[in-house]
Amino acid sequence: MCRKAWLPWPRVKLSATAGLDWGVSTFVTLAHEDGAFEALPNPRHWALEAEDLKAEQRRLSVAARARKISRRALRAHRRALARRHAKIAARRKDFLHKASARIAGRHRLIATEALAVRNMTASARGTAEAPGRNVAQKAGLNGSILDTAPAGFLNMLRYKAEEAGAEFLEPKTRELKPSQRCLDCGAVRKKTLAERHHDCDCGCRLGRDEAAARVLLNWGLEESRKRRDTETINPAGTVGDQAAA
Repeated sequence: MCRKAWLPWPRVKLSATAGLDWGVSTFVTLAHEDGAFEALPNPRHWALEAEDLKAEQRRLSVAARARKISRRALRAHRRALARRHAKIAARRKDFLHKASARIAGRHRLIATEALAVRNMTASARGTAEAPGRNVAQKAGLNGSILDTAPAGFLNMLRYKAEEAGAEFLEPKTRELKPSQRCLDCGAVRKKTLAERHHDCDCGCRLGRDEAAARVLLNWGLEESRKRRDTETINPAGTVGDQAAA
């Protein structure tokens, strides 16, 4: 049954398994077996400092073009800009470590899609013969994606899940299509990025991120069951023991 039980991040009572959908508007959406969802907002580290960064960059540019300025003063401007970038990177890294540790430490199974970040952040500029469309909008989206450091987050989540003894499962995204698939009937319908709700002919109505997280959870539970069944039929060492006998 397609239903939504929305619970805030700090108060939700977690189940042992989770489907995890990464995004930009919401950094992480988790789906649980009991039908509950929880969301971790995107802190948007770079966006909060964007104006100050631009101002610092302008000061550096003005100083670099000035005729009378010492090398020492120019180095000071460069260090000031570098410090701002370093602070943003440190806050981002701290957030990713805390978020991944919290998720990995509270679930025995986490199912999330593998992200091809290079493809996701490809430029829309195109060529002189075939210029791209919505180049500025795509550039802004690419910046927002990179600000969340999705590859770094999933790497942290992966090794922390392994350390905690949890299953970390990643389906083949192009086959599963979690953002396009209905969690109830399994139908696949392509959605544009602007479509933020899942609305299927079967009657399933849900937010796009929640629906994708639930599809990932359903796949993860089934995949985990298949692996357990395989291990039961062919336990480790059986083939080798029979060959030795």
